[in-house]
Order: sequence, then C-alpha cells, then structure tokens
Amino acid sequence: MAKNQNLEFLERMYPLTVEDRSFEGFLTRLFGGKERSIEVCSNTAYRDIQRNLAGIGKMPPLEKKAYRECISALITSCVDDLFKRKLTEQGGFDVWHKETCEKICEESNKHDIPKWVKWMKNGFTYGLSQKWLNMTIKNMLVMERWDESFESIRKCLHVPVDSRIMKAALIDFGISLPRRIVNDRITDVKPWSRWEYPDYIGFQEELREQVVGCPIDWEYKAWNRIKGSR
Repeated sequence: MAKNQNLEFLERMYPLTVEDRSFEGFLTRLFGGKERSIEVCSNTAYRDIQRNLAGIGKMPPLEKKAYRECISALITSCVDDLFKRKLTEQGGFDVWHKETCEKICEESNKHDIPKWVKWMKNGFTYGLSQKWLNMTIKNMLVMERWDESFESIRKCLHVPVDSRIMKAALIDFGISLPRRIVNDRITDVKPWSRWEYPDYIGFQEELREQVVGCPIDWEYKAWNRIKGSR
C-alpha cells in the first residue's frame, strides 16, 4: 500500500485525468511509463526546470539529448555513491549535496547551456541544479523503491525550492527570502532559479530550525496546500 502522502501528491498532480486510479497507475502517468529507475526520476525532474531554460529549444536535438543523458547518469552515479556512504548526519549529507550540485553546474556549462539560455550570463545556477537534484530524490521517494536506502537520511533531505515552497515558508514561518540587488539597491525577491549557494543553504538551514520533524514531510503538505490555493 502506498504512503498516504505520496497518494495525496499524485492525486494533486492528476486529480481527474487518470483512468487507473491505482498507485501504479498514477506512477505510470507521472513518469511516462512503467520503468522505475533513478534515470527516469531525473528525466522527470528535468521538466521542473525546463520552463526556466527559455532558449534551450534552439539547441540541436542530439546535443540536448546528450546533455540530459549526461546529467541523468551523473545524478544516478552520485545517488549510488550516497547510498554506499551510509550517511546518518546532516553535515555529511550537505557536503554530498553541494558536491553533486556543483557537478551538475559544471557539466551544464561544459555542454554550453548558458549559450542557449540568454539570462544565464554567469553560468548554470545553483538554483537550477538544486531543483533538478532535489526533485529527482523526491521522485524516488514517490516511487517508494528506495525507502530502505533513504531511511537513515530522510531527516537530512533537502526541500526542493520553487516559488510555491518559498511562499509556504514565508506564510508558515516568516522565513526571509533572498532579494535581488540591482545597482547596489535591493529590489524584489530573487527567483529560485537565480539562487546561488549562500541563498540556498541559508534557506534550508532556516527551514530546518522551524520545521518540526522532517523538512521533506513538511514540503509534501506545503506544496500541495499552496498548489490547491491557486
């Protein structure tokens, strides 16, 4: 039997359009098939950042395919390494997470992604890399195929940051959000896709101080709540 939070998440994603309302039916709809792998979780996570990559549609299809396969293979390898390390402490997980996000940024720059995404003047951002990695992990949790491997570090997992979670953190805990600075003047809230590492880790640490229990469990409920309020 699937966990209630996963069923709730999937029902929010597909409230009316799924004919087979079984857990596996929802998974097949969400992941576009019956394959259950880290690679599939990563490819699905890519959809969560794709709208922030305006211009990448002009990238030659074979180059774009090679890029996505490269990042999926990278994330798969890093997650396999995470499980081998058998971490139990927050500090160790944070180091692994930062190293992995930096590798995603590095490989994205090697594939000339900033060449196609014009706003990306300073290279692939930490904000995009965290979303790709964190949503891969969340998709793995939704699949429920790696629960035993995640058991010891579930409390350490990071919350995928997007506009809904930023809003929920502000409403629930009054967490301060990073601001954009233009010509030495603070302007509006900085979009998560433009976040740098200090923006990101500061948000995660403040969230940990406020959330009772596992932050990722708060994220499920908060994301669904904010999505449902629109």
